[in-house]
Amino acid sequence: MDRERIDTLMKRFHDGQLDRRAFLTRAAALGLSAGAATTLARTAGAQDASPA
Repeated sequence: MDRERIDTLMKRFHDGQLDRRAFLTRAAALGLSAGAATTLARTAGAQDASPA
């Protein structure tokens, strides 16, 4: 696995450049398991929330 590619993938998902399906497909292509990819997707989505 290439950490830099995963980071780029997460950034693109977080920035809205990829939808969830594209993110999961590309994560699988990088060798991530479905569980790991889903966890990363949730993490990237959770970063949108800012503290009050």
